[in-house]
Amino acid sequence: MLERFPRLQVVFTETRADWVPGSLALLDGIRNAPFFQNIANTARLKPSEYFERQCHVAASFMGPHEAAIRHEIGLDRLMWGADYPHVEGTWPRTRKSLARCFEGVPVEETRTILTTNPAKLYGFDVDALQRIADRVGPSAEELLGAAPVAVSWPRRSGTTKPSGPR
Repeated sequence: MLERFPRLQVVFTETRADWVPGSLALLDGIRNAPFFQNIANTARLKPSEYFERQCHVAASFMGPHEAAIRHEIGLDRLMWGADYPHVEGTWPRTRKSLARCFEGVPVEETRTILTTNPAKLYGFDVDALQRIADRVGPSAEELLGAAPVAVSWPRRSGTTKPSGPR
């Protein structure tokens, strides 16, 4: 499909992003194995090259471990997602979640994941949205200057997950 439609863009959502580097390495290895030569004859690019050209990951409630491997995932392929309004998402503690996720990440790289990548992919007018972002969004100083917060899940009947703020 990606070979036939090179302008098609695929977005993986409702998922994490840490699977990308290992999965692409595995798929590249399969494609290059002599036993699977028919794949290499059909798909002219390696799976990782198709991913770099046409795929994106909108990681739901992205964590610090994913921010740490952002270059292996592909900085220009990665987007942050809150999974709002689902209970397993970051709301109403999205600012704390963002601060925890992007602690130590350079401002420009954080901006790429939060703003540049989705704006480019979906054709958002960043200038038109800036007024709203200035009013409701966290500033770079607020986001990247905040102390990290531990994430835990609310206790539910029959579960063993820790309770407390998310």
